[in-house]
Amino acid sequence: MNTQEISHLISNLKFDGVLVVVGKIVFVNLDWLTNRDYQSQGVNELLYCIGQYQDHTIVFLIRDGVNCRLTGLRQVIETVIVNLKLDCNTCYIYGYQDLEIDNTTFIEFDAVQMWCFNVAQIINLPIARPVLCGKKFAALFGRHDMYRLKFFRHLYENYKNDSVLSYNSTRASWNYRFATEFDDDKKWHDLNCPVLLDFEKSSGWVPFQDSLSNIHKHYHTYFAEIVCETDFYSNRFFTEKTLKNFHLGKPFLLFAGSGSLDYLKSRGFQTFGSYINEEYDTIDCPRSRYLAIIKEIDRLAEMSKFDLQTMLHKLEPVFIHNRQRFRELAFGKK
Repeated sequence: MNTQEISHLISNLKFDGVLVVVGKIVFVNLDWLTNRDYQSQGVNELLYCIGQYQDHTIVFLIRDGVNCRLTGLRQVIETVIVNLKLDCNTCYIYGYQDLEIDNTTFIEFDAVQMWCFNVAQIINLPIARPVLCGKKFAALFGRHDMYRLKFFRHLYENYKNDSVLSYNSTRASWNYRFATEFDDDKKWHDLNCPVLLDFEKSSGWVPFQDSLSNIHKHYHTYFAEIVCETDFYSNRFFTEKTLKNFHLGKPFLLFAGSGSLDYLKSRGFQTFGSYINEEYDTIDCPRSRYLAIIKEIDRLAEMSKFDLQTMLHKLEPVFIHNRQRFRELAFGKK
């Protein structure tokens, strides 16, 4: 079976478990083997269960911010290869990360194109036209994450009246080994969250369809969005959080892996470096990158709304270009 046939199978299958067997092919859904804290789970069970497929082709799936390098799943894949005596004709990795593992064939999963294609809820919305009396920032977070809470807290404490804010987390957790270091954040979360915008109650997260369906109420009302992606160590994985802004004509500051903006520009998009300091994208250390974005938020907060409105007018050609490029990716091919 070739890579095109495998890709076709993946696009037509429903993966509701870790192992999905189709004939002589075993799909291993690595997204189900990690949590959002970059910890692997069920490794012992996986190695036991997959041992029964000695004469099968194995396809590992990396499609939802799993980041195999940080979770240790790269070593798990290498172990499976040795145990089952796999080679590049019997072991495939389908995902947004090329793990560069011997005896495997990599099939790239284009997260950018997939998410451009998968945002039907916003496709008929016009480019944003914020008014001068609007807000400066938006932070629209559905699921708790350590960095998301820090961005949200900074905006809430300093620019609450000048921001569109949502944090749908009912429970926030940090690894118990760092209880002292993050105790203040946890106490703040428990006192102030959830902060609801479009929902009467919080379920602890927001499906992307619901988020996109409600964005029409808000995207005309603020200058820039603070985006905190699912995987903030990779610069290849993007979701609707980032990509919707290219279609809607919104500036944004992006907390993802270093080099993320450069990669998006290589895909034909334009960013906002003429008016927004995007040096943060060159910083490898995530803490330093976070602090650089905070510094830029504070700088923009000092600007008048008239100046921000002028900036939006000057960015109009960028917005038009990005919308066209978005639609090329969404409709040019599946």
